[in-house]
Amino acid sequence: MATNRSYPLLHASPAPSPVAADRLPRNIGLCSHHVWDVPDMWPRQTEVVHTTLHPDAPDAVVANLRTASGKTHVMRVLGSMQRGFVPIFIPLLTLSADVLDKFKSANQRFGKVLVFHLDELAQNEPAKHEAFIELCHTQEAGTRHTFFVFLSPQHLIKYPRARAALLMAAEKGTLKTVIMDEVHVHIQHGTSFREECRALTSLFFRPLFHPEDRVSKVVFLATTATLPHDYICELARLTTLRFPPASIIRGTLEEFLQIEIRMRQVLVSRGGYVNKGLQQAADFLKDNDESKVAIFCNSKAKSFHYLSEFELKLDASGVKPDVIHIHGDLDKHEKFWRIRLFCGTIDDEVDGVNIRALLATNAANVGIDDDRLDWNARFEFVRDLCTYTQERGRGSRERGRQSTFTFFFDLQSFEYLYRQYLLGDDDDDDDVSDLQLEFRQTTAASSPTAKKAKQVERP
Repeated sequence: MATNRSYPLLHASPAPSPVAADRLPRNIGLCSHHVWDVPDMWPRQTEVVHTTLHPDAPDAVVANLRTASGKTHVMRVLGSMQRGFVPIFIPLLTLSADVLDKFKSANQRFGKVLVFHLDELAQNEPAKHEAFIELCHTQEAGTRHTFFVFLSPQHLIKYPRARAALLMAAEKGTLKTVIMDEVHVHIQHGTSFREECRALTSLFFRPLFHPEDRVSKVVFLATTATLPHDYICELARLTTLRFPPASIIRGTLEEFLQIEIRMRQVLVSRGGYVNKGLQQAADFLKDNDESKVAIFCNSKAKSFHYLSEFELKLDASGVKPDVIHIHGDLDKHEKFWRIRLFCGTIDDEVDGVNIRALLATNAANVGIDDDRLDWNARFEFVRDLCTYTQERGRGSRERGRQSTFTFFFDLQSFEYLYRQYLLGDDDDDDDVSDLQLEFRQTTAASSPTAKKAKQVERP
């Protein structure tokens, strides 16, 4: 096993020789086993890493795999085989509470594996943020170390020195891999209210992926469990990359069916969200001592109303769990901390609490990974299909464990959605999300459907 100790086969070069390409599947397994202590990778995980690194495969790959398919381990193996700086673009709220710890668990004897969260460093420890920028300048090509760099898309716009440092690392050959996790969120934001996502196209991705004087290439991997076909074109536009069919790896129907979610739809009156939805949640907590519940709704105002009513239902049922409440007006770090608190994966000692319930707007419908979440619900019609898919997928995080997702809706919420999105009715703006307002602004001028709808007499 001396070969494994010297570690030459665990990494891919920028342009592997045919012999090295033949060894690639074995090298992937070696890296998984000896660096990350995972002896056996699933076939789909190996396929994604192999496709991303193989010299004859596309340089840009999209992995559309089911929840709990091991995408985190794919990123770990890919990054540590490439070495150097590995930026991982991820919307902050999708960064599940324990993911950073998973990247810190590497065997360090083959080279250091360090993890940075640039958004947190910039806000809480600016000196360390500056030290990271300096690290980009001092690392030389051929480094044996791996630096996983988590950051939001907007970070490189707000901090141009960090952007310049990463581009310089690519020129030096110490940045050879870029990963975009939960890419569907990046696309949603980039086509709506996040100007920073669009600005990255010319300020970062174009000089990164289309250099004039660099021989070594930078590979790109995007991961998601939710990828409509029309998102591919938007991703190509935002990243300046091409995604031919060979670059899209989609899980099979059988693989997606491995997650068992019992789906229910319940038509209610306006009062039914409290009398039926919240009552069912309270009854479930009473009957299942070890389980958790999560409830999602459309607006902050309604979330406060449901919170007070939910606490009354819990008291009446004789159940005393603590309820975590998350909405869009909270500071991003406060949201992140509350998600960690709900999932039970924070280092802080919290005595005297029994957190088994979450009530939130779509500000917290991603980044939740808790095996005990066995019942979740959505109140009212969702703003888009991806939001519905994300909220539904919060349960059944453990293979073989079935959760229940109930969609409670009333016809008035559908009418409200129709008026707000298509007719641009600005009544009750306090109940409208930022994403909804931005959607209205960006589609009203260009959408033929929207233009036609504006001519329709309002009911």
